[in-house]
Amino acid sequence: MKRLSHLVYLALGVIASEGPCTAYTVMQSFKGSSSSYYSGSAGAIYPLVGRLKSSGMISARTAKAGKRSVKKYQLTKKGEKALSDWVKSLDESDVDFTVDLIRSRVLFFTKLNKRERQSLIKKARKNLEERIATHQVKIKEHRKDATPWQLLTYRNLLLHDKARLKWLDEVETAVG
Repeated sequence: MKRLSHLVYLALGVIASEGPCTAYTVMQSFKGSSSSYYSGSAGAIYPLVGRLKSSGMISARTAKAGKRSVKKYQLTKKGEKALSDWVKSLDESDVDFTVDLIRSRVLFFTKLNKRERQSLIKKARKNLEERIATHQVKIKEHRKDATPWQLLTYRNLLLHDKARLKWLDEVETAVG
C-alpha cells in the first residue's frame, strides 16, 4: 500500500483510540493537541474522514445523539492494518521530521538588529514557558486515566520544550 500522509495515520489513530466516534471527535482531538503542525479545522478533518470512508479504512454507522443522528466511525480491518503498519514502520525521514519555527527564525537573525533579536527571544521564552506549564498540568491531570504511552508522549513534549528553552539560553548569550 502506498504510504499515506501522517495526518491520515494520526486520524486513524484517533478513531482507533476513541472507539466509534464522530468526525467532530477527531477534529477536537487535533484542536486539543499540543502540536499545531496539523490542522484541526473542519475544512481539513471532515474531508479527510470522508476520504478514509471512501478508501474503506473506516466504516460508519448512524447513532442517536439526543434528538439528532450522527455518524460514528470505526476502523475496518484495512484501516487497522494501515495504522498498525504505520506504527511499526520508521524511516529516516520520520526521525528527521521536526518543525521548529523559532530555530528557523534564528537562522536569519542577521536580518534583525539586537533589540529585535532580544524581543523575539523574550516572546519565544514566554511561549515555551507557558507550554511547559501546560504539559506539566496535562501530565498531572491525566496520570490516573491515561495509558503509559499517552503519559510518555506528554513527557516527550515536556522534555522537548525544556530542551528548546535551554537552547534559547544559548541563543540569548550569543545575542548579548
